[in-house]
Amino acid sequence: MYKVEDGIEKLCDKYEGFIRRDGYYIRPMIQRIRAVQMDILKQIDRVCQTHEIQWFVDWGTLLGAVREHGYIPWDDDLDISMCRVDFERFKHYALEELPKEYNSHIERGAHLRDLVFCINNGRGVNTSTDYLIKNHGCPYTVGVDIFVYDNVPDDLAERDNWLTMFSYTFAAAQELGPNETYDDCSKEIREWINISEKMTGIKTEKNKPLKGKMVTLSDQIAAMYYDEKPEYIAIVGYLPLGEKYLFRKTWIEKTIRVPFEDMMVPIPKGYKEILERWYGEDYMIPKEYHEHDSDVLRQERALQDWYKERGMAVPLLFKN
Repeated sequence: MYKVEDGIEKLCDKYEGFIRRDGYYIRPMIQRIRAVQMDILKQIDRVCQTHEIQWFVDWGTLLGAVREHGYIPWDDDLDISMCRVDFERFKHYALEELPKEYNSHIERGAHLRDLVFCINNGRGVNTSTDYLIKNHGCPYTVGVDIFVYDNVPDDLAERDNWLTMFSYTFAAAQELGPNETYDDCSKEIREWINISEKMTGIKTEKNKPLKGKMVTLSDQIAAMYYDEKPEYIAIVGYLPLGEKYLFRKTWIEKTIRVPFEDMMVPIPKGYKEILERWYGEDYMIPKEYHEHDSDVLRQERALQDWYKERGMAVPLLFKN
């Protein structure tokens, strides 16, 4: 439910206005979203620096750090990564040391998508004036996604067995509804669960919701080689899609700091190899952009629909 409060419009003078970067116009709400993400990132970095935990920017955020020294002009998310050993230490401290109003999805559970963890600034849409002032005029739940790199076994036969075991378990976790039991789900999903049980030796409770169990088991399988010192490392949820997601461990073992917006962020020393693998040798040349549907955009549409359904004008602050 959205609460309409007085005083929203007075924030417009501070936050209205498009800015231009590299030929793209960035609308005001994207600027506000980014400002909140940067606040969260600084809090994550504070915890990591205090406890000497290594992290680095990743995916499009890594490309932006190298090419733009900030966000790619059309980007509205912020991605970072950690190796499993660092992530486990981060979890230990983050729950105690991050701001209490943050909503931290860093534990295993049914809420996880693609085994991507995240730190959010709150829960749901909040249009209260105090919240808007604190969050740069942004009413939405905004977060920083955290990807975890796991050790990959060097032996190819062992790796294939491990990935097969992960894939069946993860596929079931993805397709199950939040409250589905074994009897509720489709024949295909039951078969995936059966294969997972056979390969892992772990039996599920058939009369209870299975999604959380399968998500947790997927993550446990991904972390199986935690104590090994292999040549390769990967975000295991993407590895079945191809070897472009398989990295040499040496690429990310050490980091350097580079400018990103108004702070310095760590990037892997092997950033060139990573970016070439993902975006091609010409990664420094911007490509044509196709907008993707994000969680924030879905919240934005829902908030605007809420006003329109009640015959109310959408406040200027939320239009752009």
